[in-house]
Amino acid sequence: MNGDLTMRRGWMESIAAPLLTLVVALSFSAGRVVGQGHYMASTARNAAAQAPVGSGDSPRAVEASPQSLPCPAAGASNGLIAYGHRDADGRQQIFVANADGTGKRQLTQEGKRNFFPAWSPDGKRLAWVSDRSGSPQIWVMDADGNNPTQLTTQGENANPVWSPDGRRLAFASTQSGQLEIWVVEADGSHPKRLTTTTAAGLGDNLVKFVAMEMGFFRLKATTAVGISNNFPTWSPDGRRIAFCSTRGGSFAIWGMDADGDHLTQLTTPHGSSFPYSNIPTYSPDGSMIAFWSGVDLGPGQIWVMNPDGSNRKQVTHPPAGVNCDEPAWSPDGRKIVFTRNGPEGDGIWIMDADGSNERVFVTKLADPSRTSWQPVYDRP
Repeated sequence: MNGDLTMRRGWMESIAAPLLTLVVALSFSAGRVVGQGHYMASTARNAAAQAPVGSGDSPRAVEASPQSLPCPAAGASNGLIAYGHRDADGRQQIFVANADGTGKRQLTQEGKRNFFPAWSPDGKRLAWVSDRSGSPQIWVMDADGNNPTQLTTQGENANPVWSPDGRRLAFASTQSGQLEIWVVEADGSHPKRLTTTTAAGLGDNLVKFVAMEMGFFRLKATTAVGISNNFPTWSPDGRRIAFCSTRGGSFAIWGMDADGDHLTQLTTPHGSSFPYSNIPTYSPDGSMIAFWSGVDLGPGQIWVMNPDGSNRKQVTHPPAGVNCDEPAWSPDGRKIVFTRNGPEGDGIWIMDADGSNERVFVTKLADPSRTSWQPVYDRP
């Protein structure tokens, strides 16, 4: 592995032995905070990774609403790409740009950590995570950055994703003490928890990977390591949610009904180079899920598979040691935008959905993070 590859979430500050107990507190990282992923070529400015822990109670049912908006596969064209990286003052902010890299604009100004942008199904609003109120919470703003509204107040929250009808958002949250998948109405009302897990001891390497993957949590206080659930993605018909979980003993993609029922594991280790899977995202027509897969504390690649986990196929094949990560589909389903490290520096790339025709979107960025591609509809 290249010597300049460093942990994307930041190097581990401390891991106590035995690894069934860790120094963990849910404090917002003062160092590098990015969307998802695992490794990027970077410098030693990265801060400590963090892992939420705890236990939870019973999940509450959430009914899936019928779609009231056209799904992106039905006539959407490709609009602006939203992404995060550090501004001139070193603060993580949300930016948008055209798919050719032109027209770059900064949407957020407040707070030191703004990341995980997610366009609404109608392309008129953008959800994201910000620490501007003191801790990482889910916010929503207009497409031009105006009218920011805070939706969550409890725990620490990440990775919002809209339901296909635009009425709800799913996200990962520690508000129950454990990192779980929750949903909330688009106005911030009626938060409900979908997953329930309990504290459990994990293996040596998995503990490190748990801490790395949580992104904005810092290791600080002693408690048992628990199972985590993160990175939800909603199926276009609104009936299923795929997400990442360690409930099976390692990082894998799981699926469940939109009310939290009928859990199914979709991925298992794929050879020695791809034991872990993470960051699923449904294609706009629901026929595929793109995701990251790779090795613990090492680089990985982007794969696609059927929604049931079958027909798994690797679509990025960069030089050795280069990580391709954080896939997001174009609204027309023809392209995938993703983060990548390489000789040209940390950046964001675009490729056709089959992995061909890779090109640079933006490069030489300070801490690029997860992207979201705006759907645009022609309306009279």
